[in-house]
Amino acid sequence: MQVTAAALLFLADLASFTWIASRGRRRPLPLDAAIGLGLFVAWQALVVSVLSPFAAVNGVSLAVASVIPPGGALLWARHGPGGIAATLPRAARSVRWAARAQGWTGALVAPLAVLLAVVAAAYAPSNWDSMTYHLARVAHWIQHGSVAPYETGIHRQNLYAPGAEYLLLLLQATADSDRLANGLQFLAWLLVAGGAAPLARLSGAPRAAASWAGPVVASAPMLVLQATSTQNDLVAAVLALAAVTASLPFLHRRPRPRLVDALTLGAVLAAAFLVKVSAIVCAAPVLAVCTVGVARTLRSWPPRRSLAGLLGATGIALAIAGPQLARMARADSRSVAITAPFVFPLLGEWGARAEGLRVAFVRHLPGSPDILADLAGTPAALPRFHEDLAVNPVQAGFALAGILLLVLGWKRLALRTRWAGVLMVSAWLLFQVTFRSNPWISRLETPLFALLPATMGAWKLVRPRLAQQVILGAMATLALVIGVAAAIHNAPRPALQAFALREPVGDYYVNRPDQRPMHDAALDAAVQIGCRRIGLVIGEDTFDYPLTWRAMSQGIEVRHVSGPDPWPCILVSDQGPPPPAGPGEPAWQPVPHVPSRPGAGATVVAGVWARHPGGSSLPRR
Repeated sequence: MQVTAAALLFLADLASFTWIASRGRRRPLPLDAAIGLGLFVAWQALVVSVLSPFAAVNGVSLAVASVIPPGGALLWARHGPGGIAATLPRAARSVRWAARAQGWTGALVAPLAVLLAVVAAAYAPSNWDSMTYHLARVAHWIQHGSVAPYETGIHRQNLYAPGAEYLLLLLQATADSDRLANGLQFLAWLLVAGGAAPLARLSGAPRAAASWAGPVVASAPMLVLQATSTQNDLVAAVLALAAVTASLPFLHRRPRPRLVDALTLGAVLAAAFLVKVSAIVCAAPVLAVCTVGVARTLRSWPPRRSLAGLLGATGIALAIAGPQLARMARADSRSVAITAPFVFPLLGEWGARAEGLRVAFVRHLPGSPDILADLAGTPAALPRFHEDLAVNPVQAGFALAGILLLVLGWKRLALRTRWAGVLMVSAWLLFQVTFRSNPWISRLETPLFALLPATMGAWKLVRPRLAQQVILGAMATLALVIGVAAAIHNAPRPALQAFALREPVGDYYVNRPDQRPMHDAALDAAVQIGCRRIGLVIGEDTFDYPLTWRAMSQGIEVRHVSGPDPWPCILVSDQGPPPPAGPGEPAWQPVPHVPSRPGAGATVVAGVWARHPGGSSLPRR
């Protein structure tokens, strides 16, 4: 019941922000929903920033804050033109128009959507990165009652952008369960699929051609594999789409934006930055052109209105993204070094950038995972359909076909089609010279897939129309076949085993089964000696979340500790044995468990140690 209530509250918030986004401009519903998700992230960032100084981030306070947007939307609708009686029919028309824009081809995605929904509901979270930091920091935020930085051996928990995790925090704290965590990326997948056809139409694609964009984009193996995970790349893809959509009022030849457009753009850009920088990089060419429109708008507005728009948008953006900017500014060299293998410096390494551009042409061909693994200096150990590594051949061919048509028919295309094509090619080039080649780069490219339909405007040149439909239909069919295969053979969450009899806790450890014996030993020892305080001394790639969340469900608090610390009575470490006990403290006693396999991620010494919590130097709670 509590899980259902949390899901309904979350959807009510998203619907409210989508409705608010639709008040400023008349846009297709999927694009309004993308902006709505951006506003939702922005709202949650403001909420947790207000609650954190009081250690008041918990299920009750977040639920109360989540009632405000639907309440405000209802109040606005009640006092708006025609009241609520006129609002509901308008909303129904928006839904009908959105369904009509997808065309009959949109129904082709439905079986894949059902399959992914079943997988997302059946499996507990299992993603490697989520076990180390995505969901792990959500658990620690709940324990601390704050999203402020905390002591941890996994620096990514404090350093990496937390926007998507703020939404996971809302779901997990209000539901008191993590079974909704997979749903966030699935929801983002639906928004990307729904926004494909409207984005193609904006680029000048005919309606019949644009309707194929949804099946092609939605069935990209990387998107299918992530749609049931707890990472943040699909959320970043939606935010990239939202940033492009929010920029549109400033991209017209004679822009006539309103003040609300400037405020919306500021909030969406801050939310995109807060989710993942890849969203900003992929939308950057459009944003660069948008700045010209913004400058022209500020010159055309009265001075007071221009100042209000500039200060308002900047103030909103800083209020949303400011805490994360401050955390990044305070990051130490060890934390910054985490991103160095994935991002080029601002200048230099031009040879490596050129090599990245060369490899990008073959990245999505069969066999390319081996190429990328060699570039990273590691063996290709991941299966073909894995959420961290997958090729997307049909989508790559689809993009190349659109670019080829753009080049061949340049003079016959409308200005907006040319601009859309140039901006998308620019986004692809900018991405390749920003992010280093690595085995996980196809996952980072997810926002590029969401913006892929912007290259479809040139398909109007394919004549006769029957040939256009046959070619696009064949590409979409092949893409859907590969997409369904990816869902069925998803290594961590195979669809055909969704309802097989298995222990739910086992899902947490599917990528690191060697970690479970140590966690089981720690929890068993805590029960035996009545310990309610587990300390962690672990490295960057250790699974934090399974132990922390399982302990929390038993009323046990878990913290990262460093050096001698009298707080924990159970210590889990993969960084060596515990330090000697201080004067008057009980000595650490090793807890027997199955040792980690050599080479499976264990460092110097991995183990569990316990001391009876009745020691005189231990604080009582």
